[in-house]
Amino acid sequence: ACLLGYAYIDKFQQSEHRDDYETIQDQEEGGSQISSSSSSSALPASPAGVEMNRTLLQQRINSGEEDPSTGVRFSVPPSSASVDGLDDLQDHQPLESSPRRGMVDTRQSFGHDAVLDAHHETENETSEVLGIVKSPALSICLVFFVTLSLFPGWISQLRSVHECQTNGHGHRNRWSNDLYTPLAFVWFNFFDLTGRILSGYLPLARMHHVSAKLVAAACLRLGLFPLLYLCVSHADRDGNHSMTIDSDLYSWFVQAIFALSNGFVVTTAFVHAPSL
Repeated sequence: ACLLGYAYIDKFQQSEHRDDYETIQDQEEGGSQISSSSSSSALPASPAGVEMNRTLLQQRINSGEEDPSTGVRFSVPPSSASVDGLDDLQDHQPLESSPRRGMVDTRQSFGHDAVLDAHHETENETSEVLGIVKSPALSICLVFFVTLSLFPGWISQLRSVHECQTNGHGHRNRWSNDLYTPLAFVWFNFFDLTGRILSGYLPLARMHHVSAKLVAAACLRLGLFPLLYLCVSHADRDGNHSMTIDSDLYSWFVQAIFALSNGFVVTTAFVHAPSL
């Protein structure tokens, strides 16, 4: 789920940047078209043409001439019945619509279409990303399924073969008694970190079929269930667990493989997925 989320966020950000660029570009083009259409009906704002603009606009208002860009008749603004300079020329917009108001409507329409397009693209990208990263994602799910099924639940049940035994001085070794379970947790975290570090030295760029190998490695970790079940635990003390290998060396070795493979496979999957 994390891997899918990371890949989806990356593609979503790329699409958002692309949509923002296209939105700004289209709005600039629409604004330039509207500005050119509104300015085409007026003469340049030069000192020599101000009087001509005033006269031309007054004639259009008196004759009821239509704006060639919108097809709406020119009108006199409510505040004044005369035209006073080039600024008033820009304020004389058609009665029914104006270029500025039309621009807003165009942007709103474009924004609605962009939202719909982004929604469809999001659905397509989600399925596309899931299809690309399915093998690394499956391997991560299998690894965490095995790890969380055994750690910390079953690991906390393991005990030393030398539990409750005393040395020649009549003292008990705490590492084999009350400190055995905390030591097992430290052991797991140490080898888990070691596996994550070792994954950085793996030449993924020169390897083939990495995704298939990750899934195979994750499936092999299912064999840790019986291997850890054979370790000495508190369950065999009650007579509920008779099949054990009475060796601390075996127990520590299996726990090391369990932790090392967890960090190595998970980190390799996360590193490999962005290259797909």
